[in-house]
Amino acid sequence: MVNVSQAKSLRLAIQLNLVFPGFGYFYIGKGVLGIAAVLLIIGIWATTGLVYLVHTYIVMNAIMAIDMLIWNSRNKKKTAGTIHVKDKDPAGYGTEH
Repeated sequence: MVNVSQAKSLRLAIQLNLVFPGFGYFYIGKGVLGIAAVLLIIGIWATTGLVYLVHTYIVMNAIMAIDMLIWNSRNKKKTAGTIHVKDKDPAGYGTEH
């Protein structure tokens, strides 16, 4: 069962990646992938200098946005039938159905 309040926003994840590549992965719970993205972008910038700064930034964000879209579609398929809403119980027990 998935808690509705724990659902992650695709838009926010992509926006976090725009601020700094890899932060969106931390937001959605893929910390290892986030660390890999951060290390990759820092490594590319460190080895090429500022020559390819804009190119690297644009390409990495495009790749990560596509990956986020794929993650979102798979996540929606996986959780399609598992979200439960608590019924309003007059006794206040909050039974789930």
